[in-house]
Amino acid sequence: MSETEDDPRDMAIRGYNERKTRSAQTVADRQRAERERAQRHERAVILWGTTTSQLIMHGVSKSNQEFGQRGCDFNFAQQQSAVRAAAVYEVRLSGRLQRVATLTFVLRDDGRVHVETDARGAALPAPTAQTDVTAEWAEKAADQVMIAVLKGQSTTAEDGDFMKGGFQTRVLTQPRSGRRRPSG
Repeated sequence: MSETEDDPRDMAIRGYNERKTRSAQTVADRQRAERERAQRHERAVILWGTTTSQLIMHGVSKSNQEFGQRGCDFNFAQQQSAVRAAAVYEVRLSGRLQRVATLTFVLRDDGRVHVETDARGAALPAPTAQTDVTAEWAEKAADQVMIAVLKGQSTTAEDGDFMKGGFQTRVLTQPRSGRRRPSG
């Protein structure tokens, strides 16, 4: 072998060492990125606890007050959340413990606050950056959930259901078609 030619053994060792170095660098880069992500998330959770959750609470409370002043029978009740950066509200009929719908604000790993509900037809606002959350944004979400709940609730006699003494009862004096029975 001439001096200009590389020994295959040396080339194999050099290739292995280069791959080992690249692999170690990739692992170190991944660990650094994960630490930075965890630090960003921890700062976001701290901001959630000091500011964001308060803005959301004020917005939902304002919506609740506005509907209440207009004679709405439903209200929002804040609930404990198992998720560290989440605000959970239940819509309930006034004076009742039974949940009609939920409204949840959740801080996701992408740094955005997402709004979720099980109220059908609620036109929820788009997720927003945590730093862009306002009480007005949360109020809009709460309004949409309450509107969906109210549109989904039926209190007409043709449904035949109503609350009496805390128990749901059937009204048999009017058929489901809504037509009145002839008297006589």
